Amino acid sequence: MRQIAGVSSFSSGDTDRALRLYEWNADVSAIFYKAIGQFEVLLYGRLKRLNKLRNRVAHYEPIHHMDLEAHYDDLLTVAGWIDPTTATWIWSTTSTALRAALAAKP
Repeated sequence: MRQIAGVSSFSSGDTDRALRLYEWNADVSAIFYKAIGQFEVLLYGRLKRLNKLRNRVAHYEPIHHMDLEAHYDDLLTVAGWIDPTTATWIWSTTSTALRAALAAKP
């Protein structure tokens, strides 16, 4: 009943409305839980790959064997999820240099 008490303050003492609100809250929460879970899987996978690249770069380890274009796409995608303006800025300040560097790979 503690959960009902949480919604009863929004129902002006109407028990039927409180129960409907409680059920609605549970249904909507389930939808968000699924959507957030799916997003979390996508985000975690991309962040894990980016973190692996970041660690290799930070420790001066070889990255020539990695799919750097895919990592760059991951970076832009995650940045775009957070702030599209930042993703555009990252792309505009790095894409030409990165493409040239990748094209020059021996």
